[in-house]
Amino acid sequence: MPASRVLEITPIRIAALILTLVLGLRPALAHVEMVHGQLLELCERADVVVVAKILELANDDTATIEPLAILSGTAIDRTAIAANGNLARGEIHVLFLSRAAALQNLMPRGVVFLTDTTQAASLRRLIQSLRHALAQSEAARPDAVRAALMPCLTSPMTALRYDCAMTFNRLVRDGHGPTPRERRELDRLLARPDADPALAILLR
Repeated sequence: MPASRVLEITPIRIAALILTLVLGLRPALAHVEMVHGQLLELCERADVVVVAKILELANDDTATIEPLAILSGTAIDRTAIAANGNLARGEIHVLFLSRAAALQNLMPRGVVFLTDTTQAASLRRLIQSLRHALAQSEAARPDAVRAALMPCLTSPMTALRYDCAMTFNRLVRDGHGPTPRERRELDRLLARPDADPALAILLR
């Protein structure tokens, strides 16, 4: 996985967040509000979620993709999508696609979920859990979303891990949890020797 691009989910905001963490400072709530995850909205809007390899990039910013694993929705064949300036030839991405007219890439510019084929099973569980959570009643939805996000907080996919942590943080700040059990799990996660220090500000 190319290390140079794994943080390209709203890179300026993520870089600012990590710099703040390194300096040992806690940003104002308004600053944190600027940093928000995209995964829930993408899950809600997408007709197809796929792990795909980028085969070619054209001058008109379209990319030819080779599907490697369908995470949600019906199977697709090799096809062209709008790259939105996000994709590079040879990379493997999680892509969220809409079937409105032709297949359309829903990933906002700057949002990149690089992956590899070994993550397909865990990604499929995450996407399906989030879609199930989003289908719950308004009252039950926050708890279901938080539960679906918990396994993602240890994902080896850096950008996805941050996105899930930002969404988790937003739910908590809106008064939705965490439950005592989730709090214990979070404390154990953050106390691990290999814990990602950049998550502490979002999960403590």
